[in-house]
Amino acid sequence: MSSIDWIPCLDAGWVRRVTADGVILYRREGRAAGAVVIRRARRPVTRLRDLIAAARGRGGDSEVVAVRRLVTVEGEHGALVELARRRHDETGMLLLGVVYADDAMATVDAVSGRPDLHGAFREVVTHALAHFPLGLGSPRRRRYGYEPPAGWRGMPGLHGTSWLAPAHPLDPSAIRVFDARPAHHPGGGVIAKTLFEDPPDPLSIQESSSVPLVLSDGLSGVRDRVRGIAADGSERTIHIATLLDDRGHQYNLRLETDEITPGPALDAFDRLLATVRAVPGPHAEVRAAAPVFLHWAD
Repeated sequence: MSSIDWIPCLDAGWVRRVTADGVILYRREGRAAGAVVIRRARRPVTRLRDLIAAARGRGGDSEVVAVRRLVTVEGEHGALVELARRRHDETGMLLLGVVYADDAMATVDAVSGRPDLHGAFREVVTHALAHFPLGLGSPRRRRYGYEPPAGWRGMPGLHGTSWLAPAHPLDPSAIRVFDARPAHHPGGGVIAKTLFEDPPDPLSIQESSSVPLVLSDGLSGVRDRVRGIAADGSERTIHIATLLDDRGHQYNLRLETDEITPGPALDAFDRLLATVRAVPGPHAEVRAAAPVFLHWAD
């Protein structure tokens, strides 16, 4: 089996050239007909809108024709963008494909100036993207989709994102959304939570309670409420949501606030929880991505 047998739509009309970081596919009609460039591990991870802006800035009059978000057969998030490029009274096709890994991205891009070959290029890029063999495995620490709280400011961290209240620092409320991680990890889960997720200054607990959570996308769990005194003497409330899916991932999200009774911060937290989507798993066929914001990719 050749290294490109996972793209069954390739036929004798294609020529493969190996590069230092991937593969280039040419048509036998000549390089002027276009090419597909496949790169396995590109860094840094670049948001889709920035990839589009860079492509449009490389010359010519480019127009976005279609944007398709997808989940690959391995359960990784990806996207395919088609642009029409006009140059010297000719219209060509530019395809931008990306699969987002944990700390890198794979890209499958193509350019063609032959309208009669656009279908062939589109078929190769679409299949290669949807079946891209990253082989990262599951379960593992993963990012997931959700709708950020409106007006809150996102601050990316090592294993999650903090969202600061619109009036921060006057309002110290913050929502911490941590990456999903394997739920059944003897010892390691406790260590990861202690090192990367727990608040640096524990409260002197005065009151606590719990309520069950049943969310969409097969997620369920519990939300704990803890009220206590912080190290600086202020009264604080922490809401901790712990969710599980049916593929072995645990999701931890936390609201830290000085609201003693339910208020705008808790409302924002509840609205965010309602939009959380489970980490996608491997599947026999490529799927459309859930219509939710991917804060590291969009």
